[in-house]
Amino acid sequence: MSEVSDITDIGDGVDRQWINVSQVKSIEDMLTILSLTRLHYCLMAICSMIFFSSGVEMSIGVFASAGWVNEMNYDQLFLFSGVLLIGQFFGTYVFGLLADYFGRRKTIIASSFVIACSSVLAAFTESHWPLLALRAVTGFGFGGLTVAFDLVAEYVPGSYRGRFLVLLKGFWALGILTTPVVFVMCKPFLGYRVVVLICAAPACISTVLSACFLPESARWLLVMGKPHLAEDALRYCGSRDVSLYKLQPHSAPQTSAFSFLNADNKGLIMPLCVLWTCFGFVSSGVVVHLCTGLMHNESSSNSTLNPSAYELLLRGSIAELVGIVVAILMVDSCGRVSSQVSLFAGSGVAAFCLGLGIPSLTESILVVILLATLSGGTAVSWTATAELFPTSCRATGHAFVHSFSILGSLLGLMLYAATTTRSLFICSVLSLAGCLAAVFALFPPETYGNTLDAVGSQKVNVKPKVITPRKPRGNVVFDANARYEQFFADPFDGNDDV
Repeated sequence: MSEVSDITDIGDGVDRQWINVSQVKSIEDMLTILSLTRLHYCLMAICSMIFFSSGVEMSIGVFASAGWVNEMNYDQLFLFSGVLLIGQFFGTYVFGLLADYFGRRKTIIASSFVIACSSVLAAFTESHWPLLALRAVTGFGFGGLTVAFDLVAEYVPGSYRGRFLVLLKGFWALGILTTPVVFVMCKPFLGYRVVVLICAAPACISTVLSACFLPESARWLLVMGKPHLAEDALRYCGSRDVSLYKLQPHSAPQTSAFSFLNADNKGLIMPLCVLWTCFGFVSSGVVVHLCTGLMHNESSSNSTLNPSAYELLLRGSIAELVGIVVAILMVDSCGRVSSQVSLFAGSGVAAFCLGLGIPSLTESILVVILLATLSGGTAVSWTATAELFPTSCRATGHAFVHSFSILGSLLGLMLYAATTTRSLFICSVLSLAGCLAAVFALFPPETYGNTLDAVGSQKVNVKPKVITPRKPRGNVVFDANARYEQFFADPFDGNDDV
């Protein structure tokens, strides 16, 4: 009878399997046994919509601002981009800190709500100054993107984590690709304001879906000493009657805003900050290089957007999606470190070749290679960074290093603001930044094949609160779980004794 008591039914729908509960030592073991369930796909769909809507709002600013005035010069272009980045710089760390203290779910809902409100209000602005303020608010809402990324990382099993996270990053590029398509199809008939409202729809949808169906992180709940809530969260992932009261969290709850700067993580922070600064610098430089191609006359400070804007943005977005596909193929087969080194090194070589005065056709090919390698390397860096920090400070640590990519982007804008013409010097600086990113990607340890909390921190013996185990109930933790259970009703529920 003792052996029978250690056996439990774990599975989703008809995919049930019998395992020995004594072999489950951590949430990582549980998620590995469960593999992919309907909750993983639901979570991926919601977070993908968040990244998609953010990509749409990221690229809509140039088109929207051009629709309110007759011309948009370089100064306005840099101003709109800079205000967005400044708002994102402050929002990133704020939302990361909130996610480690109050939970991933509440933080994601708050950031999605901020993006949705600012997106809708942007359609009713009458001048540049209100639109500038709303762009700053939108950038502040973008700070929650790292939290959504970390939530997916904390639920997806290790064998699928790399590909899922890189794919999630690709929805950002897909959102940027969608914006010019919507403008080309709808602007002649509906006008700018209606098109801006249409582009705000994904942000509103992601906010509603997050509030209704997004689960809280079971790993974070266990770290915070709430094993019963972690059980409830995992139950909707397919587990049944598996107690987490004997499991120990890998790390203690965060005690300050800079708990991630402990002795275990100090060796990671510096190379990660340099890495993120470098690829943020290259990213903004390439984006501004494309945007300067949207102007009629590079020598004129009053040059305006021309019709090729849509074509150039489409080309750039498609190149980024190609890079995401390449990264998906490399992230597990080559590992996180090797993928970053090869992709960032390729972007550095392509950036240098752009400044050599080559023919236009070859230049277009190099721009595609540069965007593809940079996009793929960035996606792998996001994945590796989320895997390096422990659950107790993952959101804060990820947000902290992400803020350095925003600083790098601001530096790239300042470099291009000094001169609006491409030169060998500028391309050489971008190439150097890409090569530095490849070098500093070698310093953090490889995370492929490791459990999520095994790298960057040591396991801490932190006992959860003493809570008497209770019988599972349906309406627990938060209303999202009850709604999720009703929406995805299991036909086998109630028939376990058959």
